[in-house]
Amino acid sequence: MAYDIVDLSKAIRSQQQTIIATSDSTLLDIMDVLRRLMDRGCAEHRFLERFIEKIVRTRRIWPRYLFLSPVRLTDAQPFGGGGYADVFQGDYRGRGVALKVLRIFGRPEDRDRFHEKFYGETLGWRRLRHPNVLPFLGICTDVFKPRLAMVSPYMENGNVNMYLKEYADADRVQMITGIASGLSYLHALKPQVIHGDLRGNNILVDNNHNPRIADFGLSKFIQSQGSNIIMSCSKARNNVRWDAPELFQVNDGDPITPAESDIYAFACVCFEIFTGECPFPGLTDGAVVMEVAICNHRPARPAEPATQRGLDNNIWSIMEDCWKREPAERPTMKGVVARLMLVADQLKASAYHAHVL
Repeated sequence: MAYDIVDLSKAIRSQQQTIIATSDSTLLDIMDVLRRLMDRGCAEHRFLERFIEKIVRTRRIWPRYLFLSPVRLTDAQPFGGGGYADVFQGDYRGRGVALKVLRIFGRPEDRDRFHEKFYGETLGWRRLRHPNVLPFLGICTDVFKPRLAMVSPYMENGNVNMYLKEYADADRVQMITGIASGLSYLHALKPQVIHGDLRGNNILVDNNHNPRIADFGLSKFIQSQGSNIIMSCSKARNNVRWDAPELFQVNDGDPITPAESDIYAFACVCFEIFTGECPFPGLTDGAVVMEVAICNHRPARPAEPATQRGLDNNIWSIMEDCWKREPAERPTMKGVVARLMLVADQLKASAYHAHVL
């Protein structure tokens, strides 16, 4: 099988223009075959991904596997939502799924342009594979027509904040290590995937009690499209408690969300997980902006029960480093993962010695 894939890749490399010039129906069949090979984890998956993207750019046709059907709505009432979407529960081929329905309105031609850009963005999301990243299964175009729905596996445990209320004794160090690992994976991709809206509500927990980062890249993409086509129930940037200082700077061009802003937000997520509260509890959003952007203040170190839950000096030091004012001074997520794994090893060693004694 591996030999066949190598031969296929060589054939594609030498005949790219000929293949791209074939009929739409043939290209759709070819992309289906390449998708199956990539889903099996073949060694040539990066080349095959780039070739599919080249077909899309050149011929403006979208792979069939990007669009899911039949998708069935199982509850007419949304069970969640955010600034740009409502979330419904559904079923896809006997599997429970969540349908995130974007609030897209406006003229048909504006919607069509948005859809094309969105298809291109999600084509990359579908290939992401990591135990701490929520799989993106595809797009549903018919249930909420003309609105689009992003389809992902349904997580019965809800988001990490809901989960920790139910499982108060959960290993929170392990939880933040998993989140850091998922974010490190996204940042290491080429092209890099910036989350842009990392917070507890956007981190789900699967049936194996692993955190799964959701909505990666969505906020950044929505902001890049402007506000004419998207209806938000609140302002575009309504999660200021997780925003790094640089995000409050006035920028006449497109919104800038560097990877370092995700790293700042990660420390805020750690605060949520250890305290059960959002950053700067008790302050208004306006006061938070003043504290962070003007006064350069950060959330105060909490006492109990955060300490009992695992928030020790080592983890607080990591959080403080992630909160540094200058983005360049913050650690990379790869570095954060390494430090957290060291903390976890030390905790295991301490627990072992305590048990032996």
